[in-house]
Amino acid sequence: MRALEPVRRDKREFTPGAPQWPDPVRVMPPEAIPLPPPETDTSPPLVPEHSPLDDIANMLRAATYGEMIELTAEMWAARGDGEINQDTLPAILHGWATERGKTNGR
Repeated sequence: MRALEPVRRDKREFTPGAPQWPDPVRVMPPEAIPLPPPETDTSPPLVPEHSPLDDIANMLRAATYGEMIELTAEMWAARGDGEINQDTLPAILHGWATERGKTNGR
């Protein structure tokens, strides 16, 4: 019995129905890869910056029980003879903060 000679074909030769060899992948060093231009977007960030209310909440969480009692006593005194409700509270807070800032030199 005679040995068969292997068939030599060009790898780019097209044979109907046969899988085709892909072109070799070209690998580039990282420094040769083109980078997109730097962003020049000047639109405001999608996440809003924190609010001063966040700072107030953080300070209140850090206050001791005694400091909370002192705060409420000073705010109670700042109300004068009026009552504290949703309409008067902003003015009371502002008046208290303004007076407190004067006495602390701020």
